[in-house]
Amino acid sequence: MQNLESALGEQGRADFKDTFGALQLDPSGRHVILFATDEGRARTLVESAANAHPGLQTSYTVIRKCQYSRGTVDPVIELIGEAAESNRLPAPVHSAAMLPDGSGIKVGTTKAGTTSKDLKDAIAKLAGGISVSYEESQPISGFDATATMGPPGGVPR
Repeated sequence: MQNLESALGEQGRADFKDTFGALQLDPSGRHVILFATDEGRARTLVESAANAHPGLQTSYTVIRKCQYSRGTVDPVIELIGEAAESNRLPAPVHSAAMLPDGSGIKVGTTKAGTTSKDLKDAIAKLAGGISVSYEESQPISGFDATATMGPPGGVPR
């Protein structure tokens, strides 16, 4: 499953970032869930992964619809990271990542930051309409615009 997940991610972050959202292993580990904004393009992504990796078993891929693609979300995560690292936000931001189902961005901040109207307004300007949620987190060094936060409630939908 890890080879399949890696191959799908490789294609998704390259030629298919306009539709690729996220990847998850299902709880039983028997399928790779590919979240994408367009099912037809997602099927082409799976075919492309198979062509790039002969012998890859792609039948374990399950395609699910998501709201946002990496091509849309990653630049916003980078903007949030740049603003946080240059202290241009009204509260500390420790992390920003796509939600595991491609439904938006999760921002890690201080306890006060999770309820800060000023922070939410500043992030909303950067996000341009992308859904953003906030959680209390510990400081980390650096941002990773390719990261995906763990599933809400611990189990993918």
